[in-house]
Amino acid sequence: MESPQHAIKKADEALLAELGYKQEFKRAFTPLEVFGIAFSIIGLLPSIASVLFYAVPNGGPASMVWGVRRVVEFRSTCFSSPLAGL
Repeated sequence: MESPQHAIKKADEALLAELGYKQEFKRAFTPLEVFGIAFSIIGLLPSIASVLFYAVPNGGPASMVWGVRRVVEFRSTCFSSPLAGL
C-alpha cells in the first residue's frame, strides 16, 4: 500500500503528462533552505517594528510617507545613472 503523499504525487505527474508537461519542480527542501526561509520571515517583524519605533515619535505618518518617497526617488536616481564611468 502506497502512502497518500506518494499517490498525490503520481496523480499530479499524470495530470501534467496529460497536459504535455513534465514535472520539474523538486518538492524537497534542504535544512539550509528551510532555515533561510524561516530566517527571512522572522526578520520581517523586527524590521517593521524598528521603522515604526523611530518614525512615529519623530514625525508620525507624514514622516513615513515622505521617507518612502525619498527612498523611491533615491532608488530611481541611483538606477538611472550610468555605472560604467565609476
